[in-house]
Amino acid sequence: MISSGSASREHRYRLVNPTDRTIEIVEFINQKPCCGAVRIDRQSLGPGESAAVDVTLRIGETFGEVSHATRIVTDLPAVPEVVLRTSAFAIPAVRIEEADGSQPASLPAGGPPVRISFRVVAIGAPEEPPVDLDRVELRSASSGVAWDGPKYAHDAEAGFVAQARRLVATLDSSAGPGPHRDEFSLQLGERILGRRALSWEVVLPLRVSPKVIVVAQDRRDIRFRVQAQDQTPFRITRITRGDIEVPFRTGVDRDSPAQEVELDSFPEPSLAKGVVCVFTTHPDQPRIDIPFVSIDCPPAWGRPEAL
Repeated sequence: MISSGSASREHRYRLVNPTDRTIEIVEFINQKPCCGAVRIDRQSLGPGESAAVDVTLRIGETFGEVSHATRIVTDLPAVPEVVLRTSAFAIPAVRIEEADGSQPASLPAGGPPVRISFRVVAIGAPEEPPVDLDRVELRSASSGVAWDGPKYAHDAEAGFVAQARRLVATLDSSAGPGPHRDEFSLQLGERILGRRALSWEVVLPLRVSPKVIVVAQDRRDIRFRVQAQDQTPFRITRITRGDIEVPFRTGVDRDSPAQEVELDSFPEPSLAKGVVCVFTTHPDQPRIDIPFVSIDCPPAWGRPEAL
């Protein structure tokens, strides 16, 4: 069945007394009141008489399997109790699914916006038509979300009818480096039919590993790797700490999407931490600032007022 705010499904059981004595229903226990309600029309059954037990499943906005159990306790020694198990499979009235593959996890900073296509599917039945998607509005805090054409007929399981409509969400790469999150919703008047979260990360073209350089007097192998996430070949032209040039070597003497860098020496720092500037020929990121931490500075240099 189709889930909605007030959706429910009722099933009637009939308990029959096949004996030649009166059977008393001592107790009927709703074992899952969250999922259903139970009504019984009589609790004393003479020979050949029956009682109707109505179980109403509460579907609501849930989807998937909804199950319920009712325990009927009698005074019949041969059958002291009967358990009535009721279940239904709920289908969401409206669902949102990705139409053209998965959502990208990261976007390069300064790159073009990325468009993601979604398909909105509305399910109904002959006696209860699906939501008219041409009347549904899109709401979003920041992302550009827009319908991509009118509704059209969509395949549905036997006994149901469906329609679909495509929409496009635009992820903005100019929002600045770091993680970003947004959400759009489908609304018909004041009713929210569905929501979809969007999450992505804007990354700089060049990534450095490790992210922090550790400096020590007895350390002569200061190395790090610079990787172009957009695969643009580049080379490193110079490295400085303040006004001091830092001698270095790279693994390849040519433009490459990745550069392995080794510092030949490191100027003795006067502070416990600072920044090393790496200059590149990458067209979208000519400079990288890499933090460094010195573990050899005297304690006074590590005071907060010195940093």
